[in-house]
Amino acid sequence: MPDGYAAELADVAGRAADPGAVLLAARRDRRVVGGVTLVLETTSPLAEHLEPGMAGMRMLAVDPSAQGAGAGRALVEGCIEVSRGHGLRCLSLHTHVVFARARALYERMGFVRTPDRDLHFGDDLHLLSYLLDPV
Repeated sequence: MPDGYAAELADVAGRAADPGAVLLAARRDRRVVGGVTLVLETTSPLAEHLEPGMAGMRMLAVDPSAQGAGAGRALVEGCIEVSRGHGLRCLSLHTHVVFARARALYERMGFVRTPDRDLHFGDDLHLLSYLLDPV
């Protein structure tokens, strides 16, 4: 994990205060079971590696007790809908190779692997890039 990333994950209030991003939540029985940060503006501090016209899906997580019940899909669909509503042309994300179920979901939803946009943090961390174009 890159330096400072654990603190960034924990800083939900900071992401909520970012005018260039929105937070989406999945709920079941009035309980939040998942969330994602959608970056809509390249001026956002979270807009690393985004180009104009591109939204970025960051930090998607679903409680293990709710996985497989559609929360992840609903969060991705929400990101697509909001991106379209903001007139953005594509949606970018990066994920770790260990998240096989998430990668399969992204591929079923039309995301395509874009290896030229992969991120490498030293020898220890390689994040795979996916792109949905158009949203």
